[in-house]
Amino acid sequence: LPNYDSGSTKLSVIGSNDCGGQLGLVNVDEVKFPKHVEYLDKFRIVYISVGSLHAAALTRDGKVVTWVCNNHGALGRITENEDDEREPFYAQGIDNVTIVKVACGGNITLALSKDGQLYISSTFKDENGVLGFSAKNKDKLKQKIFIKYDTKSKIADIAAGENH
Repeated sequence: LPNYDSGSTKLSVIGSNDCGGQLGLVNVDEVKFPKHVEYLDKFRIVYISVGSLHAAALTRDGKVVTWVCNNHGALGRITENEDDEREPFYAQGIDNVTIVKVACGGNITLALSKDGQLYISSTFKDENGVLGFSAKNKDKLKQKIFIKYDTKSKIADIAAGENH
């Protein structure tokens, strides 16, 4: 995995912003040329991943910051509104864990720790329905923050996509 100990932590964005702020900008529909997002500088972002309606960023100190839509708990933190969470904030459930990579899928966020452990927030959903953590689960609240996926093996890398 990459070493993020040095280099810039300034985030620039380009593209459509039609889902309510996924670029980290307010009152902007589209960015045609790279634009620096100054208010994200305080987080010292070194890596970013985006899902269908949410974004997750890795900070230089190994924390995860998320924003936009919290559909099925994709942001890994408790929010008042699932549809519009434009304010970037730290994910929950991994406070004392050093994260080295994040990956966003359609409705899921994965975080890989320095120790090779996988943490998951939300529920994977595709055209066949919900897979994995069920919203009907008695621990429904727990799925909205990052939880550790128990495995005896150390995981080397993670990836996620719209339907995988």
